[in-house]
Parts: sequence; C-alpha cells; structure tokens
Amino acid sequence: GDKLYMLKTMCLNILTYNIEHSQLKSCFFISKICIVMGNKQQLILIILGILLLLVVIIIVVLVRNTRKTKFAKQIEDINVRFNAIKTIPLAFKLNKAQAMARRNKDTAEQIESYYKQYENTQRDIDSINDMLVEIDDDFANHNYKSLKSLLSETEDFIAETEKEVTQIDKFLEQFADKENQKREFSTRLKERYLEVKMKVNEHSNSFSIAYDGVSRKLEAIEDKFSQSEEWLYANDYVQAQNIMDEIDVDIENIKKVCAELPDLVKEAKGVLPVLLEEIDR
Repeated sequence: GDKLYMLKTMCLNILTYNIEHSQLKSCFFISKICIVMGNKQQLILIILGILLLLVVIIIVVLVRNTRKTKFAKQIEDINVRFNAIKTIPLAFKLNKAQAMARRNKDTAEQIESYYKQYENTQRDIDSINDMLVEIDDDFANHNYKSLKSLLSETEDFIAETEKEVTQIDKFLEQFADKENQKREFSTRLKERYLEVKMKVNEHSNSFSIAYDGVSRKLEAIEDKFSQSEEWLYANDYVQAQNIMDEIDVDIENIKKVCAELPDLVKEAKGVLPVLLEEIDR
C-alpha cells in the first residue's frame, strides 16, 4: 500500500511539473512575442517620425526657395527700372536746350526750372543706388524681413523718380520737337523755292522784260529765309513761323506768276507793236 501511494505521488508530481513547465514555456513565448511586437511599433513610430521630419524640412526648403526666387525676381525688376531711369540722357538734352534757349529769356527761365528739377532727381537716383546696395546685402545674408520692407520702400521711391524723370524728358522732347518741326518746315520751303527758281531760270527767255522783276522777288524770299534762320537760332519760333508763312505765300505767288507770264508776254508782244504804230500816228 505504501509503495502504491508513493508511485501515485510521483506520477502526480511529474504531471504537475510538466504542466507548470509547459505553462512557463507558454508564458515565455507570449512575452517574447509581445516584446517583438512592441519593438516593431516603436520602429514604425520612429520611421514615421523621420518621414514627418523630412516632409517638414522639404516644405521649409521649398518655401524658402520660393521666397528667395520671388525676392530675386523683384530685385531684378527694380534694377531694370532703375537702369532705364539712368539711361535717359537728361543732362545732354538739358545742355542742348540751354544752348538753344540762351537768346530767349522766357524759354531760358523755363529751362532753368527744369534743370533744378533734374538736379533733385539726380540726388534721388543716388539715394536709390544706396538702397540697392543695402538690398543686395540683405538678400545675400538672407535677412528677408528687412529685405521685404526695403524693397517696398525702394519701389515707391523709384516710381516717384520715374514720374519726375518722365516729366522732364517729355518737356525736353517737346522743346526739341518745336525746333525740329520748324526746321523741317523751313527745309520743305527751301526745296519748293529751289524748284521755282530752277523753273524761272529755265524759262527766263519767255519772261522777257519781266525776268528782272521775278528775280527781285526771288532775292526777297532768300532774305526772308535768312531772317527765319536767325529767329530759329534765337528759339523765337513765333517770329520764325510768321516769316516762313510769308515765304510760303510768296512761293505760291511766284509759281502762279511763272505759269501765267509766258502767255502774257506773248500777248504783250503782239499788242505792243500795234500800240507803237498808233502812237507814231
């Protein structure tokens, strides 16, 4: 009986050991799985964190590059506008206008007022040049906050300077156009005069005794041309225009006379002998 009890006890112990050992192994396996699964989750979170960081970095870089490109284009446009202002030869045009107006007091005073305005614009141009240097420094140092404000200020300054420069240039162009228009009109008158004079010389025989009178008319026109040139040189365009209008009328009159004289001379040649015979009687 004791031996049988001991045998039963041994079997129970062995069975209990096996069960506990099996449970222990199961718990260990489950724990191992949990650890592995936990590491995978952490790895996924790390990867997601890295990807998110890369996305943020890429967005920041793109935004900065876009902003930099925008500023670069804005700076380029400002430089183009600034160079356009500087390339207008105001000094040359003003010096020419002053020389043209030296004999006309009213015109000279008007030119002088624009010359003072020109000097102001030159000071503005120097200021803009200094601002552009500061803009280049801010852009190179990525000081975009200061750069944005400075660009806006510079654009406004350039707009005002452009307006002033355009006003001066427009006046000088109009001033020069007056002389050009008068001189072109004078040139056309001279061309018409030369045509008439050539016809008079070609048909001088048909004018007979009237040729001397026509020649004196031509000489008078030449004197008027000299007078108009003097007024143009003095920039008195009103007086110059008045004389050129007279020349225009004189040329038309001579053309008309030259067209009618040959027939009148022929008629006179036919009538004169008869009149002379009557006088002799």
